[in-house]
Amino acid sequence: RSIYQRHGGVRYATHTQLTMEERLLAHARATTAPRLTRAQAAHALGADLTQLEDALTGRTHATRDQPTQSGLREDQAAAALQVLTDGQLVSVINAPAGSGKTRVLAEAARAWTAAGLGPVIGITPSQSARNTLAAGVPVSYNTAQFLGHLPGRRGARGPVPIGPGTLLVIDEASMISGPDLADLIAYAQARGAKIILAGDLSQLQAVENGGGMSLLASALGYARLAQPVRFRAAWEQQASLRLRDGDTTVLAEYDQHARIYGGEPEQMMDAAAAAYVALSADGTDTLLMAADHALRRELSRRIR
Repeated sequence: RSIYQRHGGVRYATHTQLTMEERLLAHARATTAPRLTRAQAAHALGADLTQLEDALTGRTHATRDQPTQSGLREDQAAAALQVLTDGQLVSVINAPAGSGKTRVLAEAARAWTAAGLGPVIGITPSQSARNTLAAGVPVSYNTAQFLGHLPGRRGARGPVPIGPGTLLVIDEASMISGPDLADLIAYAQARGAKIILAGDLSQLQAVENGGGMSLLASALGYARLAQPVRFRAAWEQQASLRLRDGDTTVLAEYDQHARIYGGEPEQMMDAAAAAYVALSADGTDTLLMAADHALRRELSRRIR
């Protein structure tokens, strides 16, 4: 390897992986899926159609201070309008953490059911995510359950039966493996169903071979939610988006708000362990992360 070649700059893929991705895209590009009319969708979402279309085209700036009758923010309702009416087999919603994508899926499911197009089924990559989605979409499965996987045997039990007009709303879709996503899309096309994917393209990808949602978003386009609201401090809403986009200058803002602590390694280890114990004893859910296994083991020892 040349010394002028960046380490890790060469990417490799198997023929099997490339074939799977080609199959995934070929199915996903179908544009004959069931859909609502734009008037139907706007009515079901309790919003003015013209305002939602203006928000989608950027003629107006949707804000969190403009809730619809369904309770969605205007940007959320505009995203729901787009994916419910585009007629694509696969529609994508890209949203940062805390912007309300799971709520959008729940309202999209309600609108679909109200329109009489068919049943709605929720799918997630994990059981914990399934439990969250089930609060708004009661019939929900994790991916392995829906596709009928058994340990070491993909699809051994067969997928959950669906019929024409079924809407599959898939949450945390960026963390679903490529093979599972390809199987879901092929199954939906064969059964005359529609898929709405919601996830964060900047989030960690699937544990297995991932990147499926990013591939689909690049090829098909996506609706976007850009207003994170899961923060107590107002400054952190925009700061989190800058950090998500890789803007390292925003770290100064986090430092100004006492979110960053520095010191000698031993001092920081003791401080982190003490903070974890204090917060946990106070009933706070706390996540302590370390750079490597050796640090993780030492931190765990000090906490015990």
